[in-house]
Amino acid sequence: MGRSFALVQRDEPKTMNDRHFPKVYIVMATRNAGTFLEPQITSIKEQTYSNWTLWIRDDASKDGTADRLKEWALDDRIQIISPHHQGEGAAHAFLDALFSVPKDADYFAFCDQDDVWLPSKLEHSVKELQNLEASHPEIPCLVHSDLRVVDRSLNPIAASFFKYQGLSPAKRNNLKDLLIQNHVTGCTAVFNRKLAEQTLVGGLPTSVCMHDWWVALIAAASGKIGTIRTPLVLYRQHEGNDTGARQYSLLQEIYSFSRRPKLKIHKVAKSLDDTRRQAESLLELHGDYLSYLNYNLVKRYSEGRYRSPLNRRIEMMSLGITKSNISKTIAMYLFP
Repeated sequence: MGRSFALVQRDEPKTMNDRHFPKVYIVMATRNAGTFLEPQITSIKEQTYSNWTLWIRDDASKDGTADRLKEWALDDRIQIISPHHQGEGAAHAFLDALFSVPKDADYFAFCDQDDVWLPSKLEHSVKELQNLEASHPEIPCLVHSDLRVVDRSLNPIAASFFKYQGLSPAKRNNLKDLLIQNHVTGCTAVFNRKLAEQTLVGGLPTSVCMHDWWVALIAAASGKIGTIRTPLVLYRQHEGNDTGARQYSLLQEIYSFSRRPKLKIHKVAKSLDDTRRQAESLLELHGDYLSYLNYNLVKRYSEGRYRSPLNRRIEMMSLGITKSNISKTIAMYLFP
């Protein structure tokens, strides 16, 4: 859990092509990908932006995924990563893969095994990331986009993941909001080398909810996050999703609670405890560079684990912590 990060420096100066068409390393973690993997890889190959390399880490698949990856790796743009450890979940797999790829790329992108990228996904994201860097030079930067929600056969479910989930991510790209709720979907994230360096310099976290959430926290703590409102990914929903999209409805939330209140209370409480443990890891690995205000924010939030429910509520209120919609905020304060 304590591997260090060494940034590879280039000896030669950047050319004009480097500046306008930066190299993107796409990081994918696979496990029993089934039939969904080929359409995803095909969608990457068909991107309008061509300066990319795909790095794939397979987590002991049992369905022939590893053999198919060897065939695709005949394309010199596709490289296979050997895992350091296996079977530790999606968050660890992606962060382990990020550790393993060379660090000589300009930009990095996460990619799931079961989605489909729209043709301009990389081109649009790179342009937006370049714009963000131009406004905020020499700091970690990340951009992420909206998605179209589709079923396992790519039939449309919702035109906007943000609206479907009741999210307003552009208003919540700050550390306080990201401590309690993630809205950066990993398969849309593209980030610069400074953020990769900042993410990996402390080593792998002992407690992390998801890889995209972890990288978003570090981006919010040390740099800038930009939101692209255009959907750039077909977000496939099926029974094997590690995480997924669920339509937000206040009435549905109330109905769900009324049916299984004990289960709902347990899930809310566990989710909050997981975020506090993740905040502890953020302090442990990245507390040295946090501003005084951010350090104090993360410390106060993480220490809620050791307070009574009443004092947790009081502390969250004093910090002004809310979730993206009223039902989730109410649940958070009812069952802290």
